[in-house]
Amino acid sequence: MKTLATNMKNLLAIVSLIFFLNSGNAQKIVIYDTTNSNIADNVVRAVFIDAYGVKWVGTDKGLCRFNDTTWILYSTADKIGDPPIHDFALQHTKYYGDELWIATSKGASVAAFGIDGITAATNYTKASFPMLSDSIIAVAVDTLGTRYFASTDGITWFKGNKWGIVTHDSIPASIPAEPILTLYARNDSLFIGTQGYGMAHGGVGRLQMKVDGISGASIIQGPYCGNLNNAVHAIYIDSKARQWFGTEGGLFEHQGQVYKEEGWLRNFSREQGLCGDTIFAIAESPDHKIWVGTNGGLNVITDDTLYRLTTAGGLPSNTISDIAFDTLGNAWLATNKGLVKVQPDFYTDVKNVSSLTASMLKAFPNPTQGKLTVQLSSEVRAARLSIIDMNGRIVWQKDLSSPSITIDLSQQLQKGIYFLHIHSNSHVLVQKVVLY
Repeated sequence: MKTLATNMKNLLAIVSLIFFLNSGNAQKIVIYDTTNSNIADNVVRAVFIDAYGVKWVGTDKGLCRFNDTTWILYSTADKIGDPPIHDFALQHTKYYGDELWIATSKGASVAAFGIDGITAATNYTKASFPMLSDSIIAVAVDTLGTRYFASTDGITWFKGNKWGIVTHDSIPASIPAEPILTLYARNDSLFIGTQGYGMAHGGVGRLQMKVDGISGASIIQGPYCGNLNNAVHAIYIDSKARQWFGTEGGLFEHQGQVYKEEGWLRNFSREQGLCGDTIFAIAESPDHKIWVGTNGGLNVITDDTLYRLTTAGGLPSNTISDIAFDTLGNAWLATNKGLVKVQPDFYTDVKNVSSLTASMLKAFPNPTQGKLTVQLSSEVRAARLSIIDMNGRIVWQKDLSSPSITIDLSQQLQKGIYFLHIHSNSHVLVQKVVLY
């Protein structure tokens, strides 16, 4: 039986164009590896660009700083924890200026820095501080100044002189199931992406931190969240307040708190042109495009377009674990074969264009109390209409002999959220319908 996630995979076909790069775009890509630079290692896990335009690069052999001309390697002698370096988080402080928090394999390091590099550093470890673990896989800082250090088993947090630990067992309403894979802080909220194991599904946990500590928790998971039960490797909230969740089952987009009535808007997968179904990185470019790093290459998403870049277009590797942008809009990619600089217009030379538009399917009124009219454009012929519930079950189906049909859902279905699925020889269209 098909699952909801499988059926949702067709949603992007309504609104996207899929572009495939030609080899000419390779000249818009610059690769930094151990053969042509002083980067510490070719396996790059994280990249951060500071206000000076300097690149901080987390590799399997240490922390690197690159100012476009010179590479500097920082080590335990500089009070930076042992590599691999997994993640970065920036904190603006009142007295110490900008500080960079660094997730290392032996502690959470913090480095005060200026235009010339690190001026002071401290490494927080379990031996000296009330931390859950020394193996830190993700770090985050919220607007209240709370620092979060994630290990696979849980999260250590501290603010001022107050420390705390959060695990699935201590607050099951905040963490779906360990191990933890990623953290993302937004205002006073911390989003937690987890793996899950066995019968325990992954998903996204959410903590709210107030002055005196944690005040609220929730989980984004299950059929009413687009079946977001996969392992979650990446979380991002863009400038339009849309929430993006990168999983091992594709990319989920949600309108978040601003457009609650829209629900789960889209699910992207390889069927719509994503390079891979496992998403490791999500970032927004200065011109407000969403860049996605997958296990199969790079994608860029605009309002109605999906672009892609793989090794066939010049990347050294199709595994992209992090993305950062400089002031010129260039993207810097962390890959397992070096640090990669990609120009923002890499996709201007494209060919093999195909498109499907939302104008091909109209369903109204929506939401509806029962009667629903479905209209198809003349381009869609010999189609089958299926109605699918939130559990992925086909609850009603009919072959269409005309481009327009009116059905009464109240006679056959319970109140809730459903998906219209139109399938013909040439088109697949999906639209959400609310029956109330």
